[in-house]
Amino acid sequence: MSKNKRKKTLTILAIITLLIIALIVIYHFTFNNSTNTSTTTNENNITNNSENQTLIAEITEQEEKWEWQHDTPENHNIDITALNAVHNTIDEYPINAEVIVKDGVIVDEYYKEGYDENSIFTLQSTSKSITSAILGIAIDNVNESANWNEWRSSENWVNYVLDREVASRPGTVFNYFTGNTHLLSAIIQEATGKTTYDFGKEYLFEPLDMDSVECTTDAQGISDGGNGFSMNVYDMAKFGQYIFVVPDLELVVVFTSHYEGSSSIYWQLMNNIVNACQE
Repeated sequence: MSKNKRKKTLTILAIITLLIIALIVIYHFTFNNSTNTSTTTNENNITNNSENQTLIAEITEQEEKWEWQHDTPENHNIDITALNAVHNTIDEYPINAEVIVKDGVIVDEYYKEGYDENSIFTLQSTSKSITSAILGIAIDNVNESANWNEWRSSENWVNYVLDREVASRPGTVFNYFTGNTHLLSAIIQEATGKTTYDFGKEYLFEPLDMDSVECTTDAQGISDGGNGFSMNVYDMAKFGQYIFVVPDLELVVVFTSHYEGSSSIYWQLMNNIVNACQE
C-alpha cells in the first residue's frame, strides 16, 4: 500500500472513531438527562401527592372538628331584658363567668374583668361529676358480677378483698370492683380512728349543713365507702359549683365563682334564666 493510501485510510479510521465516540457521548448525555428528568418528575409527583394528601387530611380535620356555635338569645326565644337583669345581679357577686347554651348553641356569655372564654377555672367538687361520668363509661365496659354477691355475703368484706389473688400485674389491667373503694373507707377509719361517715360528718357534712346524709356499714362497723351513702337531692347539690341542665328546654347554664355565701343566689339566677326562656 502506498504511503498516501495508508495515510488516507488512517484519516478515515480516525474520523469514524471520532464519530463513534461522539455518538456514544451524545447517547450517554441524552440518556442521563432523560433519566434525571424522569427522576425529578417522579420526585415532584411524590412531593405533590404527599402535599395533596396532607392538604386533604387538614381539610378533612377542619371539617370534622366540632366547635361551639353562637347565636343571639332572641333567635331562641329568650328575653334579652331578663338576661340583662341576670348580668346586673352577677355584677354584685364574685361570680367570674356565666355561659348559657340553648338548643345546642351559645346564646349568652358573661365574664368579669380579667376572664374570658379561654380562662381556666378549677371545678372543685364538680370534678366528682366528671369522674362519675367516666366511671359510668367504665361500668359499661367491665363487670363485677362474678364476685359481687360472694363479697357482699362474706363475713368480713375487708378480708375478702385482701384475700383475693392478684389476677394481673398492678397497673396493667383495669377491673371495676366496689370492694376496692371499701378498702379506702377502712384505711380512713384506721388512720383517723373514726368511721368514714363520722369523719365526714365532722369535716364535710355538718359544715355544709348536710343533714340528710346516712351511711350503712359492714359487719365490722366500717362505713360502706363503695356503696353505702345516701342523701337527699338538696344535699347532693351542695357538692357542686354549678352546672345546670334543663333537658326539656335544651338548656345548659354554667357558673364559675369564688363566692362562698348562700347557694340561693345560683338558684335565683337559674330561675330567672329559665323564666326568660319563652317556650
